[in-house]
Amino acid sequence: MNNTQVYLDYSGTGVQITPQDGIILTNTQPYLNGVYGQIKLQGGGIFISSSVDENGNRIWSSSITPLGINANLLTAGQINTENIRIYSGDNMAFQWNPEGIFAYKNAKGKLNPNVYVKYSQNGIHLIDNTSDNTLDAWDEKVYGE
Repeated sequence: MNNTQVYLDYSGTGVQITPQDGIILTNTQPYLNGVYGQIKLQGGGIFISSSVDENGNRIWSSSITPLGINANLLTAGQINTENIRIYSGDNMAFQWNPEGIFAYKNAKGKLNPNVYVKYSQNGIHLIDNTSDNTLDAWDEKVYGE
């Protein structure tokens, strides 16, 4: 396809293929802002656009690249939190599961999974399984009441 452009129309989606832009999928109906939504597939990733700048140029946002998925573009009506883990390097820093949200102690770059804060429907708990300490965040031992 040397300098060839192909344009197809499939059930409400225009398909344009060019050597410079890759594959561009365009809605045949505009959004409420009057702009036709587009998805561009190129070697560097998948890019999306639902707006243009003051000069009419497309504003592209990366959604998926070889470096990862852009969560800024994530829209969800419901997220299953059965097992969400957030890592800092190789160490799990946070976990969200049916029991609550956990933040683990990280001292000098080393994770201690036995010391954590747990937030759940039952409140905030400071847990230290290296001793017999378990405190509610509003416990008088914490606030001195």
